[in-house]
Amino acid sequence: MASENPLLGNLACEALGRIGTPAALDALNEQAFGGHPERRAHAAIALITADLTDSRNFRFFYLGYETDPFSRSKVESAIAAVSHGRTESQ
Repeated sequence: MASENPLLGNLACEALGRIGTPAALDALNEQAFGGHPERRAHAAIALITADLTDSRNFRFFYLGYETDPFSRSKVESAIAAVSHGRTESQ
């Protein structure tokens, strides 16, 4: 996930979300609470779409944590899309 190019890390979040294994979700969870707001948003959206039932209660904890307005808006949009049966694009 560490790269000079932030786009590679963001794409890795999307790939891990599609893989959806417990190890992939763990890596995404780590990124969702990491440093850069854009990476946090990509990881959070990947987690939301990979774990549709929110079996890990991620959404509750993430929304209480996120302080960046743009990232929070993207994640809230993804949650709304998933709850309406749509897939949110990253």
